[in-house]
Amino acid sequence: MGFKFVKYRSYFFVLVIHIILCIQIKAKELTDEQKEQIFAEIKNCMESTKLTDEEFESIMAKKELPTSKEGKCFTKCLMEKMEYLEEGGKINVIAVQAGLEENMEKESEITKAKEIIQQCADTVPPEDSCEYAYGISQCMYTKMKEAGISGGP
Repeated sequence: MGFKFVKYRSYFFVLVIHIILCIQIKAKELTDEQKEQIFAEIKNCMESTKLTDEEFESIMAKKELPTSKEGKCFTKCLMEKMEYLEEGGKINVIAVQAGLEENMEKESEITKAKEIIQQCADTVPPEDSCEYAYGISQCMYTKMKEAGISGGP
């Protein structure tokens, strides 16, 4: 795990939710140090997965899940840094649900989102680790959008 990453877990949760699930939740105000750490970790994942600046900007601008191999592995990298993937590469349901509780405000949405995370964990078959991270993200994105838990820009 990266430098002081656990300290910034809630901030990375907001980032991952924004990038991967395109869900708007009220984020806590970030300090400059926290922003620097987040951007360093994003850069680290971009470099390790060979995700281009252009693709990252496209993901952010379109608010869509990445579909390239590099983009899917970028998703996996962020999830690993947050400890949202366990040792064997399977989703850590408890960690993701804890992140929801910490960062979402509406109890009804938290409850529904927790159910969705469990459903996705139960139904997305483990495969190539980048594909699995993408599959989990796609499942959560689709089901949360259907449940009305997604937001726009």
